[in-house]
Amino acid sequence: MNGVHGFFTRGLGALLLALAGMVVVAQGAGATPSVTATFIVNGHKVTGGATVKLDPAHPAQVSMTVTNNGSSPITVSSVALSGRALDIPFFDFETQTALSVQPGDTQNQQFTLDFTPLNGQGDGLIPASIHLLDANHHVLAGQDFTADVRGRITSLFGLFAIEVTVFTIILFIGALLALARGRLHENRFRRALRFLWPGLGLGIVIVFAFAILRVFVPQPGHWLPIVLVCAAAGFVVGYLTPNPANDDYLEPDPESDPVVDSRQTLTPAGGPARQPPTTGP
Repeated sequence: MNGVHGFFTRGLGALLLALAGMVVVAQGAGATPSVTATFIVNGHKVTGGATVKLDPAHPAQVSMTVTNNGSSPITVSSVALSGRALDIPFFDFETQTALSVQPGDTQNQQFTLDFTPLNGQGDGLIPASIHLLDANHHVLAGQDFTADVRGRITSLFGLFAIEVTVFTIILFIGALLALARGRLHENRFRRALRFLWPGLGLGIVIVFAFAILRVFVPQPGHWLPIVLVCAAAGFVVGYLTPNPANDDYLEPDPESDPVVDSRQTLTPAGGPARQPPTTGP
């Protein structure tokens, strides 16, 4: 019970943090940022709905335009580009810039990013972001986009998907074997949890497979419903599994094991059979 209580407590805490983040974003949506920036990668403008191809075989040409809307000068010390899926970081690049922008001024700068390490870090559609950082690594401005990474299937992203697939298969086989052998727990909730985890793994496998096949971007609006539906389906299947048979005690069968009465032949150990005494003439 303590484990279950801790599970729901952590889930409730995560939900409250997510709601708090939504409130903060909603409150800050109307504020005017003091620094704005636009980015162009390989000739494509980076926007929220843009998909930018990142090829490890070719360096990326990045152009940025920074506008200082504040009342004090700023210095862009570096530009960071990162990619995360299911809140897991898969690649991270940073280049130094040392760009100074005075209040009310706009500055342009171009640089090159070498994406050779992406071969071992990602493959497929991955949510990404590019940020301007000051000397203390505080974010001055940024933009989210979708990175179409042309890496190897044996990259960190692909290997993670393979490992989750193998782990999910093992969990499914274990649960099905336990069901076939009648070894599942007699408590329905415990049986439901036994099937919930492979269902959860199946949802994650589907999300990563669709991302690698470039069907959709694993944004929370896409992957979260799939994972939750698969986990819920596994929970329901486990909950509806039949109760395991109890091998310790078997109900007697009147037809195959009749009750011994007083007229049954008695055979004492080590001696001949004795017939019960008869009455009457």
